[in-house]
Amino acid sequence: MARPERPNILWIMSDQHRADALGSVAPWMHTPNLDRLAGEGVQMRRMFAQSPVCVPSRCNFVTGRYPHAHRVRENNANLNPGEPHLFRILKAQGYRTGLVGKNHMFYPRDMAPLDIGPPDPKNGGTPGWDAHIKAIREDMFNVGSWAGARFHDLPEEHSSTHKIAAQGIEALEQFAKGGNPFFLWLSFHDPHAPHTVPRRFAERYPPDKLPLDASLVGKTEGHEVSSKSTRMRIKRQAQLMDGATEENLRNYIAVYSSMISYVDEKIGTVLERLEELGLRENTLVVYVSDHGDFRADHGMVKKDLVLYDCLLNVPCLLRYPGVLPERKVTHALAEQIDLHPTLCHYAGADVPKGVQGLSLHALLEGQTDTHREEVHAEICPPLFQNPYTDYRAFIEAWRESRTVEGHPLRHSAPFNVPGDHVKMLRTRDRKFIWYKHGEEELYDLEADPGERRNLIADPKRRAEASDLRARLFDWYIRAEDPRDAMDDRDIARALPWSEPLVAWEPKK
Repeated sequence: MARPERPNILWIMSDQHRADALGSVAPWMHTPNLDRLAGEGVQMRRMFAQSPVCVPSRCNFVTGRYPHAHRVRENNANLNPGEPHLFRILKAQGYRTGLVGKNHMFYPRDMAPLDIGPPDPKNGGTPGWDAHIKAIREDMFNVGSWAGARFHDLPEEHSSTHKIAAQGIEALEQFAKGGNPFFLWLSFHDPHAPHTVPRRFAERYPPDKLPLDASLVGKTEGHEVSSKSTRMRIKRQAQLMDGATEENLRNYIAVYSSMISYVDEKIGTVLERLEELGLRENTLVVYVSDHGDFRADHGMVKKDLVLYDCLLNVPCLLRYPGVLPERKVTHALAEQIDLHPTLCHYAGADVPKGVQGLSLHALLEGQTDTHREEVHAEICPPLFQNPYTDYRAFIEAWRESRTVEGHPLRHSAPFNVPGDHVKMLRTRDRKFIWYKHGEEELYDLEADPGERRNLIADPKRRAEASDLRARLFDWYIRAEDPRDAMDDRDIARALPWSEPLVAWEPKK
């Protein structure tokens, strides 16, 4: 049978999966299905997110644009309905479209044109599950961000990972009945908080066998964060990391890693069903995550509004039988926004004006070994600046907010420190981070891949810092949004979506 010109696209995303948490990278990790997917296609070891948190990162993927262009630069927002995202583009190409699992990007009305868009299933739904999740959240608030990680003995069918995989299989079965090619986004919540997973995975991750630098455990004074930004020092204390023992952090790593193994197991069931339905050969499968997790790096857990590799370097696997080579591993620098034009390329779709990503197809197919000389990331709008200079000032303000209506921290958790406007440039061996309030960080990634020694105060590094600073500002100028209102009007006409997007002219 001849291969169709346009493949089906199965885009699988997890939430908070760092790049080195794969068995193909770290043998102590158990991810046989993702490892198999990597062996059957291309593994990108240096794929970088342009944001370290969920919503901006997901908007980066579907628009192919930097956060300052699509203007979603924090979690408390959704994508502008006027953006020409991948679902609009591929729908206009005749693709059937579906979104299963965590949305965290579209307003409800903007999901209406999807062919498949079931409600986002969460953990719980039974008294036992709901009490378990409540207890986790209380420990995260009152004991420490690390304290909520725990194994459970609850019915697995009530976990979001189980539900999402099941819905994904149902969507594949519906699409397999015939028709135009499909674009299905299968979006898992895990390994994001609340950190909990079936106890049967615990035996795969004995705490005493897990990697942990004991020097990162304990008091803030003398800790590596003392040379980093003020934000890092405040955030580490806000996570109550001083109270975490080595045993506590090993438990966090075990639960976090087990959650990835659970997602891997369910991805295996989805890929197996894809093959049973006869869709494997004509489907481009992409696996990626929106951002990473500290996993005890820098003595912290979860994520934050900072721009270190543990949060920005994400796994990226692509399989397209007969088109992409097997067992290919590339260390070329790439940005998450590059996936948008890449999928447009394989779908035969024109890339809309304003897309800032660069298609990866030449790199993936072996026509070149390089892609980008540098990658970038940013978080928070320009007006954002954390007003608290130390943890005591922050936590006193947070406690005050419990009794003051309209207080800026009123709906915030005690570990969520207000954000700063931050930008980053990373080359293969250097990283420069710029904070609006004046702080900077410089890392030699060859000598210090863990980004533990901030060299910005080293007089011998002044020229190096000056060069990277200039390159960062040059990127920001060149990456200004190239679209204007006229372009938005033309895009709305060419890529109709929901009614508000096409009502540009007055009705007669």
